[in-house]
Amino acid sequence: MTISQADLPPGWEALGPEGGFEGELKLELGPVHRLYGVPLQGVARRSSNDDVLFRHTAEADLYSVVHLTWSGAEEPPGWPAVEFTGTFAQFCKRYEVVEEDC
Repeated sequence: MTISQADLPPGWEALGPEGGFEGELKLELGPVHRLYGVPLQGVARRSSNDDVLFRHTAEADLYSVVHLTWSGAEEPPGWPAVEFTGTFAQFCKRYEVVEEDC
């Protein structure tokens, strides 16, 4: 599934094919992280913070929202935080309202 800007909830920006977020994710994931070794492709980013929507390329219609730290290094267990995992429709429903930053 190709995701366009029109498909995304407010506050999310579609990524082009160059993405660039996969590399940072690989740097941050340690071997005990639940996404370690999972083939992922960045498809959108949240404009208000460091959340990135990744598509699980080996599974049909499975996505995860990951809060990257941008440390450029392996993070301790629990980081980067996975904020959501589910279908694209579930993602859209969960993020359909723009959340106010605190």
